[in-house]
Amino acid sequence: MTFHRNIKYINEEGKLHRWKPKTGIVLLNIGSSKSEKDSFRYLTNMFTDSNLVKLPCQNLLGRIIALAARKNSIRKHKLVGGFSFVNYWSNIQAEMLRQYLDYHSPETAPHAVFHSQRYSEPTSEEVVQEFLKLGVDFCVAFPLYPQYSVTSTLSSLRNLDKAIDDYDSQGRIKWSVIQSFNSHPSYLKLIADSVITTLNEFPEDERNTVNIIFTAHSLPLSLIEQGDIYKSEIEKNLKKVKSILGLPNNIYLSWQSQEGKKWIEPKTLDVIKSIALMEGYGNANILVFPLSFVSDHIETLYDIDVLQNNHAREYGVKCFKRCKSFNDDPRFIEVLGDIFMDHIKKLNHDIKVTNEDELDHFLNFALVDNNIKKYIDGPIDSKKKLNQLHSNHSNHVFYNKSIERVQWNKRNKIIFIILLLFIVISLFLVNHLIILY
Repeated sequence: MTFHRNIKYINEEGKLHRWKPKTGIVLLNIGSSKSEKDSFRYLTNMFTDSNLVKLPCQNLLGRIIALAARKNSIRKHKLVGGFSFVNYWSNIQAEMLRQYLDYHSPETAPHAVFHSQRYSEPTSEEVVQEFLKLGVDFCVAFPLYPQYSVTSTLSSLRNLDKAIDDYDSQGRIKWSVIQSFNSHPSYLKLIADSVITTLNEFPEDERNTVNIIFTAHSLPLSLIEQGDIYKSEIEKNLKKVKSILGLPNNIYLSWQSQEGKKWIEPKTLDVIKSIALMEGYGNANILVFPLSFVSDHIETLYDIDVLQNNHAREYGVKCFKRCKSFNDDPRFIEVLGDIFMDHIKKLNHDIKVTNEDELDHFLNFALVDNNIKKYIDGPIDSKKKLNQLHSNHSNHVFYNKSIERVQWNKRNKIIFIILLLFIVISLFLVNHLIILY
C-alpha cells in the first residue's frame, strides 16, 4: 500500500530535502470490498466483528453469514457500477485534507493524512507502521462517522488500539481522538446548505410542500438498550439541523437497512409509503438526506437511489431526490479542517463539564494516551449517565434480561448453537440449489 503519492521532496530552487510530518491524522471508516472476489473476505471481516454483531461461535457463524450474503452484495455493487466506493472517496478526502491543512494550519504542518478502513485496506496495522516509519510523534484519530456508535466509532478505535499495542507498545506516538462531529457548527451548516440546494431543484411553487426525510442506518434495539448513544446522537443532530433550516416543510427521521425485526424504526420505505398514501398518487415530492454517511457507498447508491427510489415510484411519488453525498466537496474538506483545528486549540485547555453541550465539547476534543484505552473505557460511560439514556424501568428490565441470559445452562447454549447453525446452513444450501437449478 502506497500512502504518500503527492509529497514533494524538491523545492522551488530544485534542491532535495527530507519530508518529516509534524502531525499525523488517520481518517477511520468502514471500508468496502474492492472486487467481486474480495466480497467474501470483506463480509467475513464485518460479520466476525463482535462490536458490530454478537454471535455464538463468532468466527464460524460470521463466515457462514458472509458466505450467504456474498451473492446479494455482489448483485448490489454491480447495479450501482462497481466496488470500493468508500476506499476511493476516503483516499481523495485524506489527500485534500492534507493539502488544506498544510496551507491553513502551518503550526501543525506538515501533515501526514492517511485513511484506515475497518474491514478492508488500508488497515490500522499498515497505517500505524507508516506513521512510525515517518517518525510522527503526535497523531489524531478522526472517525468519519458523524454520530458515535459502538458498532462503528468504537469498533474502529478498538481496531486501531490493537494495532498500536502490536506495533507501538513503547508509546512513541501520542494520540488524541475526535469522537464525533455531528454537533460542530460547520458541519451543521453544511447539511443545511445541502438540503437547501437540493430543495431549490424543485419547482418554486412546490418547495414549501416537499417532504424532507433524514435517513440513517438502523441498529438493533438491543444495542441501544445496552447504552449505545447512536440513536440519541442522530436525534440531536437532526434537532440542530432543523433549527438552522427553519423551514415550514414536513421533516421526518427514518431508518434504513434493517436486518431484523427489533431494529430502530420507522423504516424509510414505510415513511415513503405513508407520505405517498397521505398526499395521493402523483402528488408527493420527497427529498432524502443520508444523515449518517459522508460519502457514497452501497447504502446511498443502492438503498436510496435504487431501492427507495423504486419504492417511491411504485407508490406514485411525483418527484424523489437525494442530496448529493459530500465525497470530494471542498466545503466538506473545509469542515473536516475546521474540526481538526478546533480540536488542536482545545487540547491543552481544561474544560469544566456542567451540562450536556459542554460534555459534547469535551468528548469531541479528548486528549488520550498512546493506546486509546483511556478513551475507550472512560468518556462514553460518563456521557451515557449524563444523558440518562435509561429510565429506572428500562434499567430494571435490562438487568432482569441479563440475569436470564446468565442462567442459561451449557446444554441450552449447545442446543441453540446447533439449531442455529443447522437453520443457516439449510437456508444457504436451499438457496444455492435454487440458483443451480
